[in-house]
Order: sequence, then structure tokens, then C-alpha cells
Amino acid sequence: MGDKAEKYESMVRIGIGGCTTDISVRAIYKNWGARLCVSFDGDQFTSHDVTNLLMRVGLQVGIGEGRPDSKNSAGMGWGVFELCEKNEFPNG
Repeated sequence: MGDKAEKYESMVRIGIGGCTTDISVRAIYKNWGARLCVSFDGDQFTSHDVTNLLMRVGLQVGIGEGRPDSKNSAGMGWGVFELCEKNEFPNG
């Protein structure tokens, strides 16, 4: 869900040890969203615990290429996310 993909070109390092460079073309989504259904052990965690963990993952880890926790893409800060209320979710 979210905006349409835009073309994004960037210089990348490839090969063992990143000794060769190339141009990579990827899709980039500036505004995106996802709905999640999460199962968890209610004897181990509360819904507040799970919500807090998801918020931390969104800020510190992210998903996809260039995320803050990526060892291969210098943590460009892409793929971060935040939780929102159902009525704040883009496109309903």
C-alpha cells in the first residue's frame, strides 16, 4: 500500500569484499504502509510488549535495502517505519 514505485539509481559495491562497483536500479516507495497480523505468546508477552518491540524495530532495524541495521548498505536510513492507529492508515 502507498505511493507508486519510483525509479532509483545508485552506485553499489559488488563481489567479495565489495571491490567492484556498479549501478543498481531499484524501486523506491516514499510513502508506504502495511497491515500486520501478529501472533505472540500471551503467557510470555503482553500486547504492550509486542507494540513496543515493533516500534523499536521500525526505528532501529527497518526492512529492505539501505535499512539502518544493514551491514551491506551503510545504513542509509531507508525502510524505517512507525506504527499508526487504524484510522490513520493510508488508503483506509
